[in-house]
Amino acid sequence: MPSDRAVCVCFDGDRVLVMRRVKNGQQYTVLPGGGVEAGENPAGAVLRELAEETGLAGTIIRDLGSIRHPDRLAHYFLVRVVPGPLQVGGPESARQSADNQYSLAWVAVGSLDDEPLVPEGIREIIREAAAGDSRNCPASASTDGSPSANLEGAAFPCSSIGRASDC
Repeated sequence: MPSDRAVCVCFDGDRVLVMRRVKNGQQYTVLPGGGVEAGENPAGAVLRELAEETGLAGTIIRDLGSIRHPDRLAHYFLVRVVPGPLQVGGPESARQSADNQYSLAWVAVGSLDDEPLVPEGIREIIREAAAGDSRNCPASASTDGSPSANLEGAAFPCSSIGRASDC
């Protein structure tokens, strides 16, 4: 059975960070994240995966909960990223080929229905995290370098998405 997965939900204004994939002709979109390694906790894994996959550093703002997907348990975290260029790295970079492609993008939360986002349930996690703060939970600085918003104490409702954490 695969290890648990740790997943980043990162905002820049009204946009969320995604990884677009093309694998064997199938196009789909996921949130940055990956497997929790032996001896690692999900919080540590999510920050490691963010750095490996995107080249960005981040700080966990809030645990958004965990969901049992068909193949494994996924732990979701709202992460504030340090602004910088997006760069596919780590194992994803090494596996790039004509049949296996990775690209990073900031996508408007309002456009999520246009993305082939998997697993399906994560749309609701993203929307609830974005709605949990009146300023759309930006997790990075604005383009002028000033903080976009203070997320401390933001409420993230969890009743409607079946999360298994402290809800």
